[in-house]
Amino acid sequence: MGAEGGSLPPAPSNMPVYTPPAGTPAPNPNSGPLIPEPVSVPPAPPVATPAPAGPDNTLPPVGPSATGMQTGPQTGQVTKPMEEPKPGTTVVKITDKGFDPAKVTIKPGETVEWRNESKSTQSITTDSKLTKKKNSAKSPKGAATFSSGELIPGGVFSHEFSTSGSYKYVSLKNESESGSVTVKADETKKKETKKTTKSTKSTTKPAVNKVSKKPVKKTRKPVVEHDPNL
Repeated sequence: MGAEGGSLPPAPSNMPVYTPPAGTPAPNPNSGPLIPEPVSVPPAPPVATPAPAGPDNTLPPVGPSATGMQTGPQTGQVTKPMEEPKPGTTVVKITDKGFDPAKVTIKPGETVEWRNESKSTQSITTDSKLTKKKNSAKSPKGAATFSSGELIPGGVFSHEFSTSGSYKYVSLKNESESGSVTVKADETKKKETKKTTKSTKSTTKPAVNKVSKKPVKKTRKPVVEHDPNL
């Protein structure tokens, strides 16, 4: 008990007392509840939608090579995919089973165009230095070799042949797959050239005596002068 007529002292408390940090304004008892200010949230970046799969359930290539252009070293010309071939051009399809057609015959100055219609990157060459098997690729003597570099699906490679002869090219992905290009001059022009050569070579055969089979010498008849006084 405390002193008579006095108040009891407050009971001790173990509860911590919250002290606001310095500079914090005292709460106004007449104001309503505090409402936090709205915070702006940046929009989420757009999500890229993948291209639809093709008929073989494979997605198209991504990046600069998706245009159908080849990558890597090559000798010849690479054009846009599915471009109409120019006149005098023979088209060879590169498929997953090989080349179609595997053998073609053209004239000097004409072009062969290879189109990669397989599902993987392809590369063809006539340079035996790039092949693993010896003499698996070859070119005629004096003709330059060619290589397509890496052709992605849909890529196109073309080469113009100026030297006659037989060319053998192989796939560097699978050297058991090969093809050939035979360059032959026009036979009609060859025949016309031979006829012209024969007609320009004219020879004169001397007369031959049928009995002795010796050339007959031509004798000049003497000229007889007539006297007008006779």
